Amino acid sequence: MESHKCRRCGINNIGFLDPSTVHENTVNLPSTVDYLYKAFLSMHDKRSILLSYNCFYHHVLLDISLSDSRIEVSDSRKRPLSLIQPVIDVLNKAFAKYRKKSKIHRSFWGDFTVEEAKYILKQPPGDHCGFYVMHYMHCYTGDCRSAEMNTELDSGELLMGELVALQEELAGWLVDYVVKPGSEYSII
Repeated sequence: MESHKCRRCGINNIGFLDPSTVHENTVNLPSTVDYLYKAFLSMHDKRSILLSYNCFYHHVLLDISLSDSRIEVSDSRKRPLSLIQPVIDVLNKAFAKYRKKSKIHRSFWGDFTVEEAKYILKQPPGDHCGFYVMHYMHCYTGDCRSAEMNTELDSGELLMGELVALQEELAGWLVDYVVKPGSEYSII
């Protein structure tokens, strides 16, 4: 949905990786390294490449910056980074392949530096992680209204009204672009 919004609004400095191709069950496949390498080649000019990564039934958002060789992790449960080490390893393999073939040479290029995002809302127990990832993506596309406001809250959680708004936006997008006959991603 955010990828579609970026294309529609002319936001060209953000790329998106396919979460159905890169997830905990595919990180050890050679085809995943090849997919990431090709994606890095095609998105080399992007400020951020976003990946919603599913790990142990929980989604985290990875913001990959090729130019800074940096990955920023937005995890609403603030779990240890060691849990996503398999995807970091495969991203580093693809990045090493990209660096060898790239025409751009930077003396500081090495493996990705991985860090936790600074301002992350804390997810309460439950299964709302997809909405938190969607919220973080909204922040990258300039549609984030609440990240700064919610830092004042004791809980730092998404408010129920924000969850409902994200649900309505997702449902509206699905109706307009997937369910409606003749629409861009129509299934009918």
